[in-house]
Amino acid sequence: MKTNRVMKTFTALIASLAAGLVANIFAAELTYLVVGTGQQQCYDNFHAIAVPQPGQPFYGQDAQHPANAPAYRDNGDGTVSDLVTGLMWARARGEKMSWADAMAGAKACRVGGHDDWRVPTIKELYSLIQFNGECMATTGSKPFLNTNYFGFVYGDPARGERMIDCQDWSATEYVGTTMNGNATVFGVNFADGRIKG
Repeated sequence: MKTNRVMKTFTALIASLAAGLVANIFAAELTYLVVGTGQQQCYDNFHAIAVPQPGQPFYGQDAQHPANAPAYRDNGDGTVSDLVTGLMWARARGEKMSWADAMAGAKACRVGGHDDWRVPTIKELYSLIQFNGECMATTGSKPFLNTNYFGFVYGDPARGERMIDCQDWSATEYVGTTMNGNATVFGVNFADGRIKG
């Protein structure tokens, strides 16, 4: 009987600690608004479907909860302000370069007269993605980035590149290694809408 009470008390303590930890983790992570995806279509496991009602299978999809639509302001000085996240971006995507060069280049950047540029985290970079993009084999593609505000260039097949060879670096390093023990950094490919390492 005494062991049972101790076990119940221990279990209640663990549950309380876990609930507090989860609440603190979520409170710490949600310090900024999350940009809505702009998704307008609902899907089942295979196809687009009519919008499901509460209680129906597949109810509660992102298209049914539009919020924080992407909104930008061109500052007219080579910078773009994200009106949802409060982040400021360079309008031009820049030339292809190594990760080390990107890190150093951000520190040396003076776009818009600012001297505090940095490479974004993967979460920050991914906040720019537009989920209505399309990646076709050759023609007819639409970037997963708002090209009204941001420069974008596909990879050039005439130079031996694939169309999707146009990834943006993030400052977020993978905590382990990948493929034969290589160090890995995350990036976003606005040509095909994927986070890549």
